[in-house]
Formats: sequence, C-alpha cells, structure tokens
Amino acid sequence: MEDNKIENHDGEFIGTSKEEILDGINTFNIDEEHYQQFPVELWKDVDIIFSCLKAEHIIDQVFASADESLWINREFVLNASGITQIFQDSLKTMGLNTLTIFMSH
Repeated sequence: MEDNKIENHDGEFIGTSKEEILDGINTFNIDEEHYQQFPVELWKDVDIIFSCLKAEHIIDQVFASADESLWINREFVLNASGITQIFQDSLKTMGLNTLTIFMSH
C-alpha cells in the first residue's frame, strides 16, 4: 500500500478523499476488504454509508464501521432502517430470508 492510498480490486492505487472512495464504491472496486483503510472521519459521512449499502456491501460490516455519532441522528436511523427493509423485501421476493443467508456462511 502506498501512503494515503488504497489498492482497489483492479490493482490500482486510489486516494482516500471522499470523492475517490465514493467512486471506488460505486464502480465496485472498493468493498468491505478496504474499510480499515478509509479515513476514520469518512465513517461519519452518510453518503459513504449509504453508498456502501446501495453497492450491497455486507450490512453488518457497514453498520459496524459507521461512526457511533450517527446512531443518535434520527434521520440517519430512519433512512438506514428503510434501506435494510428494502433488502429484506428483496430477499423475500427471491424466496430467501436472512437466516438462510447467514446460516450458509
């Protein structure tokens, strides 16, 4: 790893600015494997959290990485629970449930 750089899935090094990380998430070149390399302050940013969720990163890992201060933000909690409900509904549509998925891992 280069200083202040993250090696993405394409083997390229990208910076750790919000924009570069969002681009990496949105292009599926950055995922849960890279979370420890994110600057800590980015885990206070709802754009990062919701981009990870929209890219279908593992929900538990996304929420575990989110800064604790977000959990007292009513809007964040309501939006986060709405996204997890959409995920649950999608699983039901596919005939799956989270228990089936977690039991298979």
